[in-house]
Amino acid sequence: CIRDSFNIAPTDADVFDPAMLDGGTHVTPAERDRLTALAEWGLTDLFRKHHSAAELYSWWDYRSGSFHKGHGMRIDLSLGTASVAERCRWSVVDRNARKGESPSDHAPVIVELAD
Repeated sequence: CIRDSFNIAPTDADVFDPAMLDGGTHVTPAERDRLTALAEWGLTDLFRKHHSAAELYSWWDYRSGSFHKGHGMRIDLSLGTASVAERCRWSVVDRNARKGESPSDHAPVIVELAD
């Protein structure tokens, strides 16, 4: 399992406004091609395995109250091999961690794997 802040939004469903962010960092074709290459190696996006809906983000800019407006991106990813994906019971973004005093601009992405 590879887990990190990749700083790449895999698809337009992973950003609050694809048109506004088009051409900017996190959403370029070159960046997304690198994620596609990882999927072609057989890695599965463990969060998306359980959540197909848009507007589920792990990062919000501090400026302009982005968190409270829902203006975020899903750029923190957990990628697993086929055997890890089979063991993945669930995954969630812990938005409560982002609500605290002096929080990170990223929320933790939690993945539970069966034994």
